[in-house]
Amino acid sequence: MKTYGTLILSGTWHLAAVPHVAMRVKRVFESIAKDQHGVIQIPDTPGNARDLLWFLDRYPMEISNGDLAQLRHRAAFHAEQVLAVERIVARAQRVGVAVVDQQDLKINY
Repeated sequence: MKTYGTLILSGTWHLAAVPHVAMRVKRVFESIAKDQHGVIQIPDTPGNARDLLWFLDRYPMEISNGDLAQLRHRAAFHAEQVLAVERIVARAQRVGVAVVDQQDLKINY
């Protein structure tokens, strides 16, 4: 299988990719500075893990088995968080409680 770069977890995710994929990463992860060159650093958050897993589906990269397991674990945690929030909102709507704006929901990683 063709790969487009490497992804390594070392406190943050370190992504080194061919130029067109690096440009795409910067569009997907808006918090990345557009002038960042070479190895791109992406914070290790559950949301970023889920997006990185999705991104790897389109642009396969070399990644160790341990890092891939961590990425999958963090992505699954994010999916669980989203479902929990959706259940809370749905329950509130059923009982007629005012639903807060998503920006008011603070989830600490």
